[in-house]
Amino acid sequence: MSDRALELFEQYLEQRASGQHPDAAALVHEAGDQADVLAGMIAAYAATHPADVTEDQLEQMVARPELEPPRPWPELLPALRERTHTTRATLVSRLCEVLGVPGSELQVAAYVHELEAGLISPARVRPAVVSALAAVLGVPRSLLESSRGLAAEPRPASGLNFARSARHSDDGLMSLGALEPDADPRVDDLFTGGDDG
Repeated sequence: MSDRALELFEQYLEQRASGQHPDAAALVHEAGDQADVLAGMIAAYAATHPADVTEDQLEQMVARPELEPPRPWPELLPALRERTHTTRATLVSRLCEVLGVPGSELQVAAYVHELEAGLISPARVRPAVVSALAAVLGVPRSLLESSRGLAAEPRPASGLNFARSARHSDDGLMSLGALEPDADPRVDDLFTGGDDG
């Protein structure tokens, strides 16, 4: 067990014993690469000490994405989009804005699709993309970082399936086709120029 996770868990217990209401999410964020260990300890404590943690507090803890164990991006990104009611088109538009690549919506949409489908490794994306995703989805960057190295079963690419899903859920993206300029090499680098790229 990590000394850091244990230290923060003891801090959590001391604060609860003194009548305070510690911010479990802040402590988990502070745990860095041991966040999942600390989150598990706090969740186990809450499950065995129902008098110390109200049902509402436990539900709020469970609902906070930073307290979830790391999951591969093909599971995590769609779940975060659903939780925040963010369509793929909105995510793509905001990513283009934050990354400073306006007019590259179709290119960014293709990479977002590949990340969500497990067709490219999240380890290939540049840190700027991780930060942008965290900002747009309203989660700590550490949540995405802790999940970057997790392997997901790659699924075969299917442009037809992407087009169908885009047609049904992201009509705005498909209508941009006539406006899309040539591919921006900066976008390719942002999504494929990382460690494994």
